[in-house]
Amino acid sequence: MDAYPELLDHCAMTEPQTCEAGDVTVHPNLCVHSAGLNRTCGPRWTYMVIVNPADACWNGGPADAFDTAGLRLYKVMDDGRFPIIG
Repeated sequence: MDAYPELLDHCAMTEPQTCEAGDVTVHPNLCVHSAGLNRTCGPRWTYMVIVNPADACWNGGPADAFDTAGLRLYKVMDDGRFPIIG
């Protein structure tokens, strides 16, 4: 909250959650979240899965989670990076 104190004006804040090594969190990508310092000797791994409808199109905006190279404006994101699951 030190970095973005204005979020408290627009968003509810829940109680802090405690996670142990090996725990998993699942939340939407627009959920504001953070984690404390990694106080272990090992790395903290992250595996992100972002799910979109099969007919999702790139709107030209920047993407934090993937490279937009090769995407076509307002066209379905249909290359191998975006497999249809289910």
